[in-house]
Amino acid sequence: MIQSLEIHNYQSHKHSKLEFADGVNVIVGGSDTGKTSIIRALRWLIWNRPTGDAFRSTWGGSTSVDIIMDNQNIVRVKDQTGSEYALGKNIFKAFGTEVPQEILKVLNVNEINLQQQLDRPFLLDSSPGEVAQHFNRVAHLDQIDEGLRRVQQWIRAIEQDITSNERQAKQLEEELQNFAHLEVFEEDVEVLESMQSQLITKVNSKTKLTNLIADVHNIVIYIEQESEILKAEKTLNNVLDWIGNRNAKQQQRNQLADLIEETKELVDNSREQRIIITAEVPVTRLLNLFKDKKSLEITLLELQELIDSMNNNIVDKQEAEVQVERFTEEFNDLFPDICPLCGQKVKKL
Repeated sequence: MIQSLEIHNYQSHKHSKLEFADGVNVIVGGSDTGKTSIIRALRWLIWNRPTGDAFRSTWGGSTSVDIIMDNQNIVRVKDQTGSEYALGKNIFKAFGTEVPQEILKVLNVNEINLQQQLDRPFLLDSSPGEVAQHFNRVAHLDQIDEGLRRVQQWIRAIEQDITSNERQAKQLEEELQNFAHLEVFEEDVEVLESMQSQLITKVNSKTKLTNLIADVHNIVIYIEQESEILKAEKTLNNVLDWIGNRNAKQQQRNQLADLIEETKELVDNSREQRIIITAEVPVTRLLNLFKDKKSLEITLLELQELIDSMNNNIVDKQEAEVQVERFTEEFNDLFPDICPLCGQKVKKL
Protein backbone atom coordinates (compact mmCIF):
# COMPACT_ATOMS: atom_id res chain seq x y z
CA MET A 1 0.00 0.00 0.00
CA ILE A 2 1.24 3.49 -0.89
CA GLN A 3 1.51 5.60 2.27
CA SER A 4 2.70 8.90 0.75
CA LEU A 5 3.58 10.43 -2.63
CA GLU A 6 5.82 13.45 -3.29
CA ILE A 7 6.26 14.99 -6.78
CA HIS A 8 8.85 17.58 -7.87
CA ASN A 9 8.85 19.40 -11.25
CA TYR A 10 6.56 16.96 -13.06
CA GLN A 11 4.20 18.71 -15.53
CA SER A 12 2.01 21.08 -13.46
CA HIS A 13 3.38 19.87 -10.12
CA LYS A 14 6.26 22.02 -8.92
CA HIS A 15 6.19 20.44 -5.47
CA SER A 16 3.22 18.36 -4.37
CA LYS A 17 2.97 15.92 -1.46
CA LEU A 18 0.07 13.59 -0.74
CA GLU A 19 -0.51 11.52 2.39
CA PHE A 20 -2.81 8.48 1.97
CA ALA A 21 -5.01 6.91 4.65
CA ASP A 22 -5.87 3.25 5.03
CA GLY A 23 -8.66 2.13 2.75
CA VAL A 24 -10.06 4.14 -0.19
CA ASN A 25 -8.59 7.58 -0.98
CA VAL A 26 -10.27 10.04 -3.39
CA ILE A 27 -8.47 12.92 -5.14
CA VAL A 28 -10.95 15.72 -5.96
CA GLY A 29 -10.28 18.85 -8.02
CA GLY A 30 -11.30 20.91 -10.99
CA SER A 31 -10.38 20.27 -14.58
CA ASP A 32 -6.75 20.71 -15.58
CA THR A 33 -5.57 20.94 -11.96
CA GLY A 34 -3.11 18.04 -12.11
CA LYS A 35 -5.17 15.01 -11.03
CA THR A 36 -4.17 12.98 -14.12
CA SER A 37 -0.55 14.12 -13.74
CA ILE A 38 -0.44 12.31 -10.39
CA ILE A 39 -1.32 9.03 -12.15
CA ARG A 40 1.22 9.79 -14.88
CA ALA A 41 3.92 10.43 -12.27
CA LEU A 42 3.14 7.08 -10.65
CA ARG A 43 3.31 5.35 -14.06
CA TRP A 44 6.66 7.05 -14.74
CA LEU A 45 7.96 5.72 -11.42
CA ILE A 46 6.55 2.20 -11.87
CA TRP A 47 7.21 1.57 -15.62
CA ASN A 48 9.69 4.32 -16.59
CA ARG A 49 7.21 5.63 -19.15
CA PRO A 50 7.09 8.00 -20.90
CA THR A 51 10.72 8.43 -21.86
CA GLY A 52 12.38 11.67 -22.87
CA ASP A 53 12.01 15.08 -21.11
CA ALA A 54 8.61 16.37 -22.33
CA PHE A 55 6.97 15.78 -18.92
CA ARG A 56 9.57 17.82 -17.02
CA SER A 57 8.54 21.25 -15.76
CA THR A 58 10.22 24.50 -16.81
CA TRP A 59 10.94 25.64 -13.26
CA GLY A 60 14.38 24.02 -13.45
CA GLY A 61 16.09 21.54 -11.22
CA SER A 62 15.63 17.78 -11.17
CA THR A 63 12.37 15.91 -11.63
CA SER A 64 11.58 13.31 -9.00
CA VAL A 65 8.77 11.10 -7.74
CA ASP A 66 9.13 9.83 -4.18
CA ILE A 67 6.79 7.27 -2.59
CA ILE A 68 6.73 5.41 0.68
CA MET A 69 5.23 1.97 0.23
CA ASP A 70 5.02 -0.59 3.02
CA ASN A 71 7.50 1.55 4.98
CA GLN A 72 10.03 1.43 2.11
CA ASN A 73 11.17 4.59 0.34
CA ILE A 74 11.37 4.42 -3.50
CA VAL A 75 12.58 7.44 -5.48
CA ARG A 76 12.78 8.09 -9.25
CA VAL A 77 15.01 11.05 -10.20
CA LYS A 78 15.96 12.60 -13.56
CA ASP A 79 18.01 15.73 -14.39
CA GLN A 80 20.30 17.04 -17.10
CA THR A 81 23.14 14.64 -16.15
CA GLY A 82 21.12 11.41 -16.13
CA SER A 83 18.52 9.40 -14.24
CA GLU A 84 18.47 6.94 -11.36
CA TYR A 85 16.31 4.92 -8.98
CA ALA A 86 16.82 4.75 -5.22
CA LEU A 87 15.54 2.00 -2.93
CA GLY A 88 16.43 3.09 0.55
CA LYS A 89 20.22 3.59 0.45
CA ASN A 90 20.67 1.50 -2.74
CA ILE A 91 21.19 3.53 -5.93
CA PHE A 92 20.48 2.09 -9.42
CA LYS A 93 21.94 3.77 -12.53
CA ALA A 94 22.46 2.85 -16.20
CA PHE A 95 19.32 0.67 -16.36
CA GLY A 96 18.27 1.74 -19.88
CA THR A 97 14.53 1.78 -20.55
CA GLU A 98 13.67 -1.06 -18.14
CA VAL A 99 13.01 -0.68 -14.43
CA PRO A 100 15.49 -2.52 -12.14
CA GLN A 101 14.14 -5.85 -10.93
CA GLU A 102 14.72 -4.91 -7.29
CA ILE A 103 12.32 -1.95 -7.72
CA LEU A 104 9.67 -4.04 -9.54
CA LYS A 105 9.80 -6.69 -6.82
CA VAL A 106 9.08 -4.15 -4.09
CA LEU A 107 6.36 -2.29 -6.06
CA ASN A 108 4.53 -5.48 -7.22
CA VAL A 109 2.19 -3.39 -9.40
CA ASN A 110 0.73 -4.24 -12.85
CA GLU A 111 -1.90 -2.85 -15.25
CA ILE A 112 -4.76 -4.10 -13.08
CA ASN A 113 -3.62 -2.05 -10.09
CA LEU A 114 -3.21 1.23 -11.99
CA GLN A 115 -5.74 2.36 -14.62
CA GLN A 116 -6.14 5.64 -16.41
CA GLN A 117 -9.23 7.81 -16.76
CA LEU A 118 -10.38 6.47 -20.12
CA ASP A 119 -9.52 2.78 -19.50
CA ARG A 120 -12.40 0.27 -19.70
CA PRO A 121 -13.88 -0.91 -16.40
CA PHE A 122 -11.95 -3.91 -15.16
CA LEU A 123 -13.61 -7.18 -16.32
CA LEU A 124 -17.10 -5.61 -16.45
CA ASP A 125 -17.27 -5.31 -20.24
CA SER A 126 -14.95 -8.25 -21.00
CA SER A 127 -16.14 -11.42 -22.71
CA PRO A 128 -16.45 -14.65 -20.71
CA GLY A 129 -13.40 -16.00 -22.48
CA GLU A 130 -11.33 -12.93 -21.53
CA VAL A 131 -12.53 -13.16 -17.92
CA ALA A 132 -11.68 -16.88 -17.82
CA GLN A 133 -8.28 -16.19 -19.37
CA HIS A 134 -7.56 -13.55 -16.72
CA PHE A 135 -8.45 -15.83 -13.80
CA ASN A 136 -6.43 -18.63 -15.39
CA ARG A 137 -3.40 -16.31 -15.26
CA VAL A 138 -4.18 -15.47 -11.63
CA ALA A 139 -4.39 -19.19 -10.72
CA HIS A 140 -1.41 -20.00 -13.00
CA LEU A 141 -3.60 -22.36 -15.03
CA ASP A 142 -2.28 -20.67 -18.15
CA GLN A 143 1.09 -22.34 -17.47
CA ILE A 144 -0.56 -25.76 -17.93
CA ASP A 145 -2.08 -24.63 -21.24
CA GLU A 146 1.28 -23.25 -22.31
CA GLY A 147 3.00 -26.50 -21.31
CA LEU A 148 0.48 -28.59 -23.29
CA ARG A 149 0.92 -26.30 -26.28
CA ARG A 150 4.71 -26.71 -26.14
CA VAL A 151 4.42 -30.51 -25.77
CA GLN A 152 2.19 -30.64 -28.85
CA GLN A 153 4.71 -28.52 -30.73
CA TRP A 154 7.50 -30.92 -29.70
CA ILE A 155 5.42 -33.92 -30.81
CA ARG A 156 4.74 -32.31 -34.20
CA ALA A 157 8.45 -31.45 -34.57
CA ILE A 158 9.47 -35.04 -33.70
CA GLU A 159 6.94 -36.46 -36.18
CA GLN A 160 8.31 -34.14 -38.87
CA ASP A 161 11.88 -35.27 -38.02
CA ILE A 162 10.83 -38.93 -38.27
CA THR A 163 9.22 -38.35 -41.66
CA SER A 164 12.24 -36.41 -42.89
CA ASN A 165 14.67 -39.11 -41.62
CA GLU A 166 12.65 -41.89 -43.28
CA ARG A 167 12.66 -39.97 -46.55
CA GLN A 168 16.41 -39.33 -46.22
CA ALA A 169 17.08 -43.02 -45.42
CA LYS A 170 15.16 -44.10 -48.51
CA GLN A 171 17.14 -41.64 -50.61
CA LEU A 172 20.43 -42.93 -49.18
CA GLU A 173 19.46 -46.52 -49.97
CA GLU A 174 18.79 -45.53 -53.58
CA GLU A 175 22.15 -43.74 -53.76
CA LEU A 176 23.88 -46.78 -52.20
CA GLN A 177 22.82 -48.93 -55.13
CA ASN A 178 24.84 -46.68 -57.43
CA PHE A 179 28.02 -47.72 -55.58
CA ALA A 180 27.51 -51.50 -55.80
CA HIS A 181 30.37 -51.75 -58.32
CA LEU A 182 32.85 -50.68 -55.65
CA GLU A 183 33.01 -54.25 -54.31
CA VAL A 184 34.69 -55.28 -57.58
CA PHE A 185 37.51 -52.80 -56.98
CA GLU A 186 38.09 -53.98 -53.41
CA GLU A 187 40.28 -56.93 -54.52
CA ASP A 188 42.34 -54.65 -56.76
CA VAL A 189 42.87 -52.27 -53.86
CA GLU A 190 44.07 -55.14 -51.66
CA VAL A 191 46.54 -56.22 -54.39
CA LEU A 192 47.83 -52.66 -54.71
CA GLU A 193 48.23 -52.42 -50.93
CA SER A 194 50.24 -55.67 -50.96
CA MET A 195 52.45 -54.38 -53.79
CA GLN A 196 52.96 -51.12 -51.91
CA SER A 197 54.03 -53.07 -48.82
CA GLN A 198 56.53 -55.08 -50.90
CA LEU A 199 57.86 -51.89 -52.47
CA ILE A 200 58.41 -50.34 -49.05
CA THR A 201 60.27 -53.49 -47.93
CA LYS A 202 62.53 -53.36 -51.01
CA VAL A 203 63.21 -49.65 -50.51
CA ASN A 204 64.21 -50.34 -46.91
CA SER A 205 66.49 -53.18 -48.08
CA LYS A 206 68.06 -50.87 -50.64
CA THR A 207 68.69 -48.26 -47.95
CA LYS A 208 70.34 -50.83 -45.70
CA LEU A 209 72.49 -52.08 -48.60
CA THR A 210 73.58 -48.53 -49.44
CA ASN A 211 74.57 -47.97 -45.82
CA LEU A 212 76.48 -51.28 -45.83
CA ILE A 213 78.40 -50.29 -48.98
CA ALA A 214 79.30 -46.97 -47.36
CA ASP A 215 80.53 -48.83 -44.26
CA VAL A 216 82.64 -51.16 -46.40
CA HIS A 217 84.13 -48.19 -48.24
CA ASN A 218 85.02 -46.57 -44.93
CA ILE A 219 86.62 -49.82 -43.74
CA VAL A 220 88.74 -50.05 -46.90
CA ILE A 221 89.94 -46.48 -46.38
CA TYR A 222 90.72 -47.25 -42.75
CA ILE A 223 92.70 -50.34 -43.80
CA GLU A 224 94.70 -48.31 -46.30
CA GLN A 225 95.47 -45.71 -43.65
CA GLU A 226 96.57 -48.38 -41.20
CA SER A 227 98.79 -50.04 -43.83
CA GLU A 228 100.69 -46.78 -44.35
CA ILE A 229 101.24 -46.57 -40.62
CA LEU A 230 102.57 -50.13 -40.55
CA LYS A 231 104.94 -49.40 -43.43
CA ALA A 232 106.37 -46.47 -41.50
CA GLU A 233 106.89 -48.55 -38.38
CA LYS A 234 110.56 -49.38 -39.11
CA THR A 235 111.42 -45.79 -39.97
CA LEU A 236 109.63 -44.62 -36.86
CA ASN A 237 111.58 -47.05 -34.72
CA ASN A 238 114.86 -45.80 -36.22
CA VAL A 239 113.86 -42.20 -35.52
CA LEU A 240 112.95 -43.07 -31.97
CA ASP A 241 116.32 -44.84 -31.53
CA TRP A 242 118.19 -41.86 -32.92
CA ILE A 243 116.28 -39.50 -30.61
CA GLY A 244 117.07 -41.74 -27.67
CA ASN A 245 120.78 -41.88 -28.57
CA ARG A 246 120.91 -38.14 -29.06
CA ASN A 247 119.36 -37.52 -25.68
CA ALA A 248 121.81 -39.95 -24.10
CA LYS A 249 124.81 -38.25 -25.74
CA GLN A 250 123.50 -34.86 -24.67
CA GLN A 251 123.15 -36.06 -21.11
CA GLN A 252 126.65 -37.60 -21.20
CA ARG A 253 128.09 -34.36 -22.50
CA ASN A 254 126.42 -32.44 -19.70
CA GLN A 255 127.76 -34.91 -17.17
CA LEU A 256 131.28 -34.65 -18.67
CA ALA A 257 131.15 -30.87 -18.45
CA ASP A 258 130.13 -31.11 -14.84
CA LEU A 259 132.96 -33.57 -14.24
CA ILE A 260 135.48 -31.24 -15.85
CA GLU A 261 134.35 -28.44 -13.58
CA GLU A 262 134.67 -30.67 -10.59
CA THR A 263 138.14 -31.80 -11.76
CA LYS A 264 139.26 -28.20 -12.12
CA GLU A 265 138.13 -27.53 -8.60
CA LEU A 266 140.00 -30.58 -7.39
CA VAL A 267 143.18 -29.54 -9.22
CA ASP A 268 142.95 -26.07 -7.73
CA ASN A 269 142.58 -27.53 -4.28
CA SER A 270 145.22 -30.29 -4.77
CA ARG A 271 148.06 -28.27 -3.23
CA GLU A 272 146.15 -27.89 0.01
CA GLN A 273 144.74 -31.38 0.00
CA ARG A 274 147.56 -33.70 -1.00
CA ILE A 275 146.03 -36.50 1.02
CA ILE A 276 142.97 -36.40 -1.26
CA ILE A 277 145.25 -36.56 -4.35
CA THR A 278 146.42 -39.99 -3.30
CA ALA A 279 142.81 -41.11 -3.68
CA GLU A 280 142.48 -39.68 -7.19
CA VAL A 281 142.68 -43.00 -9.01
CA PRO A 282 139.95 -44.77 -7.02
CA VAL A 283 137.75 -41.65 -6.98
CA THR A 284 138.10 -41.32 -10.74
CA ARG A 285 137.24 -44.97 -11.14
CA LEU A 286 134.26 -44.51 -8.84
CA LEU A 287 133.06 -41.47 -10.72
CA ASN A 288 133.38 -43.37 -13.99
CA LEU A 289 131.39 -46.19 -12.54
CA PHE A 290 128.77 -43.76 -11.25
CA LYS A 291 128.63 -42.09 -14.64
CA ASP A 292 128.29 -45.42 -16.38
CA LYS A 293 125.56 -46.42 -13.94
CA LYS A 294 123.46 -43.31 -14.59
CA SER A 295 123.97 -43.67 -18.34
CA LEU A 296 122.85 -47.27 -18.18
CA GLU A 297 119.78 -46.34 -16.12
CA ILE A 298 118.74 -43.71 -18.66
CA THR A 299 119.34 -46.13 -21.51
CA LEU A 300 117.29 -48.74 -19.65
CA LEU A 301 114.37 -46.34 -19.23
CA GLU A 302 114.49 -45.37 -22.88
CA LEU A 303 114.59 -49.01 -23.91
CA GLN A 304 111.65 -49.79 -21.63
CA GLU A 305 109.61 -46.95 -23.13
CA LEU A 306 110.51 -48.11 -26.61
CA ILE A 307 109.49 -51.69 -25.73
CA ASP A 308 106.15 -50.44 -24.33
CA SER A 309 105.55 -48.40 -27.48
CA MET A 310 106.34 -51.40 -29.65
CA ASN A 311 104.01 -53.61 -27.63
CA ASN A 312 101.22 -51.07 -27.99
CA ASN A 313 101.81 -50.86 -31.73
CA ILE A 314 101.75 -54.63 -31.99
CA VAL A 315 98.46 -54.81 -30.04
CA ASP A 316 96.90 -52.07 -32.18
CA LYS A 317 98.08 -53.85 -35.30
CA GLN A 318 96.61 -57.16 -34.14
CA GLU A 319 93.29 -55.51 -33.27
CA ALA A 320 93.20 -53.74 -36.62
CA GLU A 321 93.94 -57.00 -38.42
CA VAL A 322 91.18 -58.77 -36.50
CA GLN A 323 88.72 -55.97 -37.25
CA VAL A 324 89.69 -55.93 -40.92
CA GLU A 325 89.29 -59.69 -41.10
CA ARG A 326 85.85 -59.46 -39.41
CA PHE A 327 84.65 -56.68 -41.67
CA THR A 328 85.95 -58.58 -44.70
CA GLU A 329 84.04 -61.70 -43.66
CA GLU A 330 80.85 -59.67 -43.04
CA PHE A 331 81.25 -58.00 -46.41
CA ASN A 332 81.79 -61.34 -48.20
CA ASP A 333 78.79 -62.85 -46.40
CA LEU A 334 76.36 -59.97 -46.84
CA PHE A 335 77.29 -58.58 -50.23
CA PRO A 336 75.99 -60.69 -53.15
CA ASP A 337 78.21 -62.04 -55.94
CA ILE A 338 76.36 -59.90 -58.47
CA CYS A 339 75.99 -56.19 -57.71
CA PRO A 340 72.24 -55.32 -57.49
CA LEU A 341 72.98 -51.83 -58.78
CA CYS A 342 75.22 -52.36 -61.84
CA GLY A 343 74.68 -56.12 -62.43
CA GLN A 344 78.40 -56.96 -62.61
CA LYS A 345 80.28 -59.59 -60.68
CA VAL A 346 81.68 -58.31 -57.40
CA LYS A 347 85.31 -59.02 -56.57
CA LYS A 348 85.37 -60.27 -53.00
CA LEU A 349 88.13 -59.15 -50.62
